[in-house]
Amino acid sequence: MKRLLKLILLIGYIAVLAEVFLRFLSPIPILPRYVSTTDYGIRGNMPNADYQHITEEYDINVKINSKGVRSNKEIEYKKSAGIIRIVTLGDSFMLGYGATLSETFLSQMLNSMPDKYKVEIINLGVSGHGTAEELLALREEGKKYEPDVVLLSWHGTDYDDNIRSGLFDIKGGYLTQVNNSYLPAVKLREYLFSFKLYEFIATNSQLYGWLRELVSEVVQDFRVELISLFKVQQSVSKSDKHNYPRNKDKKRELSIHLLLEVKKEVESMGAKFIVFDIPSRSSRTSFWSTFPEDVRLSEILVYNPIKDFSYNKKNILYWEKSAGHFTPIGNQIVGKALAELLEKKKYFD
Repeated sequence: MKRLLKLILLIGYIAVLAEVFLRFLSPIPILPRYVSTTDYGIRGNMPNADYQHITEEYDINVKINSKGVRSNKEIEYKKSAGIIRIVTLGDSFMLGYGATLSETFLSQMLNSMPDKYKVEIINLGVSGHGTAEELLALREEGKKYEPDVVLLSWHGTDYDDNIRSGLFDIKGGYLTQVNNSYLPAVKLREYLFSFKLYEFIATNSQLYGWLRELVSEVVQDFRVELISLFKVQQSVSKSDKHNYPRNKDKKRELSIHLLLEVKKEVESMGAKFIVFDIPSRSSRTSFWSTFPEDVRLSEILVYNPIKDFSYNKKNILYWEKSAGHFTPIGNQIVGKALAELLEKKKYFD
């Protein structure tokens, strides 16, 4: 018992020292993810969540309404007469990490709209979502809002996210849903968050944040490699071997099929589709697109802000000491450009 007590005290002592070191000498962003299960089998924002994201660069509030939408108000599914609705799908960039609600590019886009349009935005972005989950979110939740326009964000991480989720596969050259759910550790997280002590640690401890991100990165990378190898070995039958993409092309081909399917779903709702291609970056002034170049995607309207960013090289457009989301200036540039593009393409007429 004495040895066990000493071990517990030693672990506690090391944890306290590590917390102090990280907090004062090497701060770690505290970005808790309040996600929960949805009725349709994938991750969604935890209804009625209200929490803080704290880094060296910002301290912002994230508020989610009862339907899992980032908003300070409730939004009915039924659309009012004369309202133009934009439903948005994406990951943490779309949700608006690193920005207050009024600073997000969606709010900036709304503010840049001409007064003659009465526009309402339904933000269904969820941290960690890839195109596969976004497709299901559109089918099961997005369509309920009667969208006139669907805006989907694309990020380079979507290639891995779409494989990792295991929701869709390509069989005989066609996109096929092969699983009905993808809830990585969500139920465990929901259970742990029911304890106030755990919630306090998860939302305040930098040591916890560091450990969570480390474990998450290792597990996610391993899952991508495992699924890729397994599917290539199991899914290629003699009849499919000439049509099935090679392992190195699997991520790209699956993503292309998913984007085309989202477009098909949007058009079946009588809405218009646009993709926001979020640039990857190697420095403050160097950006590149990860959106798949393919003739099959040529009819999709895609906005990439690299050109707009090039006019603002003196400004910091992505936060540099946190998870690398847009700064208020980056959000402002994107929001204004999106509003101008939608009006130019007559998406509201």
